[in-house]
Amino acid sequence: MAETENARGSVPLEDIDRSRVRLLRADAFTSEPLVHLPKAREGGYQRVLYEGLRASNAHTSIVLLPPGQASPPHASHAEHIITMLAGSVTFRTKEETVRLGYLDQLFIPASVTYEYWNSGLENARFLNMVIRAEEWPPPATRYVDGLG
Repeated sequence: MAETENARGSVPLEDIDRSRVRLLRADAFTSEPLVHLPKAREGGYQRVLYEGLRASNAHTSIVLLPPGQASPPHASHAEHIITMLAGSVTFRTKEETVRLGYLDQLFIPASVTYEYWNSGLENARFLNMVIRAEEWPPPATRYVDGLG
């Protein structure tokens, strides 16, 4: 298995990326933090996303969320599976609120509006697996004013 310059994979995924085993080491995974998320540079919404591997129908990322910070309400055209890696984060939809701790997992269906916040006293990290629901790659995430 060779480490390649673009181990993450292209968008959209090219045939070469579908036909080879790709390894993304931890130092490469965390080398390019993204703060382009909506409101991510504003107080209360500060969070960082690290892009992981891309596959034909899914991709991964790690979200770092400092204490007291949150995500504005949003919905995606893809399904999400969240796995807590450190700290605790509370997720809220219109129907329910759930607090996740170490290695807890949460499934969020496509088009469900949700928000989340760090509900602990330390930095929280979670693995976000985004899975194809209909079209791929999914359209941009839609941020909204509230849970509706």
